[in-house]
Amino acid sequence: MKIVCLGSSSVEGIGDRKGIGWAGRLNQYLQENSKINEYRVFNLGLKGDFLSGTISRYKTEVLKRRPHLVIIFTGSNDCVTHIKDGNAIKQPNIDVYTKQWDSFLTDLSQAEHKTLILGPTMVNESVMNYKGVDVTFKNSDLEEYNKALKDLCAQHKIQFLELFDLFNGKLEELSFDFVHPNEKGYDLIFKRLITELEENNYV
Repeated sequence: MKIVCLGSSSVEGIGDRKGIGWAGRLNQYLQENSKINEYRVFNLGLKGDFLSGTISRYKTEVLKRRPHLVIIFTGSNDCVTHIKDGNAIKQPNIDVYTKQWDSFLTDLSQAEHKTLILGPTMVNESVMNYKGVDVTFKNSDLEEYNKALKDLCAQHKIQFLELFDLFNGKLEELSFDFVHPNEKGYDLIFKRLITELEENNYV
């Protein structure tokens, strides 16, 4: 069974001292708890990727692998607010975001593989604004995007995994920086993910 994990830096595993993220943990778990070569997990996480880039790579890099399951965790970079001299010069556009997702989900609903969409995690706003950072993420924006994505997945009858509540009240403990999880954060994402996969007979 081929599983493709597609998305941006939190798929790639940025912030994890083990260097494997939740996708690597999934691969380890499946290799240890299944027959030899029963599962192949491909990590197609790319730091800095936007939703548009993820969609493009789905067409060029994912489909040719003929996967049985595609797990997608992307879109948080589209929620960024760009800052210059302390002022917001570019803010998230939820209309563009939802239109892109709506089109992407239409394609995914017609694909031969199964699909699981992961919603965004909360970010650590307390360490957001430090020298050298010209962007910021707001949990209020991410929460709005999360709801929109969840609703779209329901409309397209595509499985959605809620992660927004996962780090609530524990951001300092679970964050590597303002946006990426640390190894404890990736552990939590993996545990919720594998529960979802097993309960729905995806693996």
